Amino acid sequence: MQIANGMVILSPENQQFKYGVTPAEAVILYKMHNAYANGTPLGDFYIQEGEAQTIDVPEKAAQEEERNLLTGKITPAKEAVPAATHKRTQGEEIARLKKIYTGIIQDDGVAKTAFVGTFGSAVGVRIPETFAEIEDVVHITFKTQPKATKAESEANNRKNELLSKLRTELCEIAGGLKLKIHAQDTKEAIVGAIIEAEKETPKPEVT
Repeated sequence: MQIANGMVILSPENQQFKYGVTPAEAVILYKMHNAYANGTPLGDFYIQEGEAQTIDVPEKAAQEEERNLLTGKITPAKEAVPAATHKRTQGEEIARLKKIYTGIIQDDGVAKTAFVGTFGSAVGVRIPETFAEIEDVVHITFKTQPKATKAESEANNRKNELLSKLRTELCEIAGGLKLKIHAQDTKEAIVGAIIEAEKETPKPEVT
């Protein structure tokens, strides 16, 4: 089951970057937000390496050695333990989508839950596992993620970091860079302006 990262346009003023979106999830997002996005609610999506995974055992973060100041007892350091996973099945993905997307959509004038309104309520329903299966449904082309240079990776990480912030926070950052922000500017436009301004701002020298 393929996964992709990309932008979901909830409205012209509200956009969210989402990671690990499956083909079925992309269709649900399209159905839920198509009426309010002023165009397709799905921006550029890039297919990632690997497949959707179900977590069997969560990862454990590394722990540093600790000394109890009262007893003097030392708790030894522990290395990080990666999560144990397996490839997500159709049944697991269906259950996940029904749990996450509890909103209501209109299907031929009838209010239905997001999953049922998108894929129906049949017991043996099959959901798409590749993005090629849904391109005609969501009216976008899913691109393969190109190999990024270090500079491109850093820029993309900065973009995603900024997109996760509130509009008010972005306006504060923009103000610090002496950028003019207008009420009609989208979050993505503000983020783009900030990134361009930061490129032109000299970085402090490290001594």
